[in-house]
Amino acid sequence: MQVLFFCLAIPGLAALLLVLYSCVLGTQAFNSARHVYGEQAATLRFLALNLCEPIAGIPLTLLTLYLLGNTWIERLPFGFLLIWPMWALLIPGRGLRFQTPIYRQANTYIFGLGALRMLLNGLCFSMPAITKHIQSDILLPFVMIVLPIGSIGTLAYTVFWARRQLNGTLATPLVAAPIGPNTASVAAARPATIVNPEPVAAPQPLHYHNATPCPVCAGLIPFKASACPHCGLVAASRIPEVLRDLPRYTVLRPLGQGGMSHIYLAEDRASATICIIKAVVSAESSDAHWQYEARRCLEREAMMLRDVQHPGIVTLLGWYPEAIAPFIALEYVAGPSLEQRLEHGAVSIGEALRYAATTAESIAFLAGLKHPIVHCDIKPGNLIVTETNAAAVLVDFGSAIMLDTPMPETHSDHYGTPGYAAPEQYRHHATPKSDVYGLAATLYHLLTGDDPTKHPLAFPSLWLIPGEISAALIPALEQDPQLRPTPAEFSEILHGLAQAYR
Repeated sequence: MQVLFFCLAIPGLAALLLVLYSCVLGTQAFNSARHVYGEQAATLRFLALNLCEPIAGIPLTLLTLYLLGNTWIERLPFGFLLIWPMWALLIPGRGLRFQTPIYRQANTYIFGLGALRMLLNGLCFSMPAITKHIQSDILLPFVMIVLPIGSIGTLAYTVFWARRQLNGTLATPLVAAPIGPNTASVAAARPATIVNPEPVAAPQPLHYHNATPCPVCAGLIPFKASACPHCGLVAASRIPEVLRDLPRYTVLRPLGQGGMSHIYLAEDRASATICIIKAVVSAESSDAHWQYEARRCLEREAMMLRDVQHPGIVTLLGWYPEAIAPFIALEYVAGPSLEQRLEHGAVSIGEALRYAATTAESIAFLAGLKHPIVHCDIKPGNLIVTETNAAAVLVDFGSAIMLDTPMPETHSDHYGTPGYAAPEQYRHHATPKSDVYGLAATLYHLLTGDDPTKHPLAFPSLWLIPGEISAALIPALEQDPQLRPTPAEFSEILHGLAQAYR
């Protein structure tokens, strides 16, 4: 009897300590919820409910069993009525519809672990009624041991998982004042629900598949980080209020700014993938004319990209004209721009030719469409270098035009960037050969380090380039577009050079 007593007392004591520690963690979660807002606060309260349930549920269940009497167990079809306090574990199911993926996933775990524990306990109390008519002397004792052990094990895993979450993903985020004199009007009052705090974990190498450059200091920031680890920039302080409740997408932080639009890193809540949001710069401005022009520019870009599918061209994910701030969603291309590459040193001849050859393929593809598209702004900043296959992806079609079709126009049509723009673009007569000129100017910049924006329409360092390459660039940089090669011809020339310099 003493051996049996110790065999039962030791697991019982361990289970009691586990329940007490679970209650301590639940109290910690409740206290943490007082300092945050929105979905994070609700998630912490749901976690606290799961952790504190045993300390109240066990006495209430035993009291219910005492009041009903042991004979009621065999009369009940299911023992789930006896464990009525545990039905509270299903409340976290409300969090399964949260918009922020990280909190939705956390509530999935909380709800799943709570439902599993309730199922095991309900079956435990239901087994006497279930096995009443089964002629077995082994089944009932066996199940009555296995089910409680499973329930205690589930609680132990819940405690272990909750402790990690309270010290990591669900930890109180850093909340700081907006940076800069002009950001107060766009700062949110709900910082905790917009940017997910970075879990406290072992440092991981940062690259463009899990991080992007800070818009202030250019240091890499993990996708879900709430602030830049290098300069302290708080991402939420740079997100306009009108972009905080977008359909389907959660804006994480700004990436850059164009002539009429802002570029933001975002998360697609439907697929839990990273993407790019391009929205009107003056989303909160009262300048109606500017709003109109910027919206038409986005609309034109969406119309051009909607049917374009090419590995060397950014993919359009969606156009949302009815949003408070109209925006387009674009594929996120993991890698730096060629402009960023140039800031960190010269690009080798072989690399430059490979990037130019893949871009020439994209230009030739656009020129060969039923309604040809002219990008009008080929330059290093609009070419993203992928880290996987050393190819260049063409982005930013804000200045592009579609030939032979009526399109909404803006004052920026055809123009491009001085130094890379062909002479005819200044006269608003862009053709596919204009992109040949822009690509040749880009390749010139990559090979010489001489920035053509400092002396538009002149390329004084061509003599520094190997003869066979300069021989290909000279006709591509002709002032007269009639003397330039077509995109397809230029693509063939560049592929041949790329093969020679492998």
